[in-house]
Amino acid sequence: MSSVPTTSASKRSGPTSPFHHLEDSGPAVDTDGSQRGSYGSIVSIDDQVRPQRTSAQHPMYQGATMSTSHMTIPSPPEGQDLATIPMKFEVTPIPVTDVDRAKSFYQRLGWRLDIDLQLTEQIRGVQFTPPGSLASIQFAPPSAGPLQRLLLVVENIEASRAELIDRGIDVSEIWHGAPGQPPEPGRDPAGGSYVSHAAFSDPDGNQWVLQEVTERIPGRV
Repeated sequence: MSSVPTTSASKRSGPTSPFHHLEDSGPAVDTDGSQRGSYGSIVSIDDQVRPQRTSAQHPMYQGATMSTSHMTIPSPPEGQDLATIPMKFEVTPIPVTDVDRAKSFYQRLGWRLDIDLQLTEQIRGVQFTPPGSLASIQFAPPSAGPLQRLLLVVENIEASRAELIDRGIDVSEIWHGAPGQPPEPGRDPAGGSYVSHAAFSDPDGNQWVLQEVTERIPGRV
């Protein structure tokens, strides 16, 4: 279990966290409503301009299958050297600078507080689990930069966003767009799975992205 020293920590800088599927699934969103393109540039939702990828796009609509010289989606298990012993992803450490402030924020989200233990005079362990999730977060010292684009899969992005706003959370407007396409405001009119997003950040800048998934890519549970 990771834990957080109760003393202040040094200034942070570090890597970001990837999405669970290939490449990314939409722009990051700043608190002012502007969106970050794939390579970190700021993109206004009104401009609908985004750097174009040279890599192959991955399917976002209705479980489509894509093949390139490097990959097939979904990847069939045949021919892969797959492990046989279960290894279940359990916890992601979240860097925080103020444990009580972070705890208050995640309680406002309505996430379940699993533990809050003062392990030693300087070290405190805090863990939360999002509703419906099998994986949890634990507060960690801010030795690296805030995590970006942590993915929260939801079945109804409009209802999920509305609940967060009712809880006092500052959530971006909804946008939609498949990888390689300019982001457009609002939920995907076609209701495509993996296409519609919204985002919010905790007080330490750790960014969470809501992604509406109504139909899984084949092979995904």
